[in-house]
Amino acid sequence: MTSIPVPTLIAQSVLIEDDCVRILDRRRFPFERVWVRCDTHQEVAQAIKDMVTQSSGPYFAAAGGMVLAAREARTEAEPLAYLRAAGDTLMATRPTNDQIARVGPGDARRRREHDLRRGGPRGRPVERGVAPR
Repeated sequence: MTSIPVPTLIAQSVLIEDDCVRILDRRRFPFERVWVRCDTHQEVAQAIKDMVTQSSGPYFAAAGGMVLAAREARTEAEPLAYLRAAGDTLMATRPTNDQIARVGPGDARRRREHDLRRGGPRGRPVERGVAPR
């Protein structure tokens, strides 16, 4: 009998640790269990762009990226601006993934435009010019 790793839940494919985020490399899974280590939110963004994580995985990876960004922001002169920029960086990684837009502070205007293009949050129709509740 061959030993092949059992698939994990998507939520378990991203590990937030004290000093990094580890993302299960879905390009190699289930044949190999390889974790990609990300030390900054920019590295998480690159991993998402490189398709290390797929399906709903980018949502959890982006959440981990925002945890790293919050840690990084502690040493910034404008921590909230830093977090908004990090949110925008993570949102830009996979423009067709609706879930990433909900992770960070990012740019609220861009998030509303994203919702309008996609039919609103959670697929509900929205009227142009009316902010989703």
